Amino acid sequence: MLLRSTTALLIALSAAASVQAQNVRSEVIEYVPATLTSEAGYNAIAAEIRAAARRVCDFDSVRGAAQARAARICYEEAIAHAFGQINDEVAEQSSVQRVFVR
Repeated sequence: MLLRSTTALLIALSAAASVQAQNVRSEVIEYVPATLTSEAGYNAIAAEIRAAARRVCDFDSVRGAAQARAARICYEEAIAHAFGQINDEVAEQSSVQRVFVR
């Protein structure tokens, strides 16, 4: 029996949370931590993070400049939070700390 360890990322709609506390949205991304040891694996998870942030922040359905600005802030904060979690995981898994910056 093969046991796979998985870790979950939580991408939360933090920017809008301060404006509309009742409508906080989030999404969980599950991944195998060993995936982070390769650039290809890291890039795949990064793509999932960006897609989840777009969904959580309703990035593709904004109308008007104010909504676009709020969605952009939400997206950037969600990405920063998720990559912070990823970078912490990478640091914990190796004696040599590596951070992939894109």
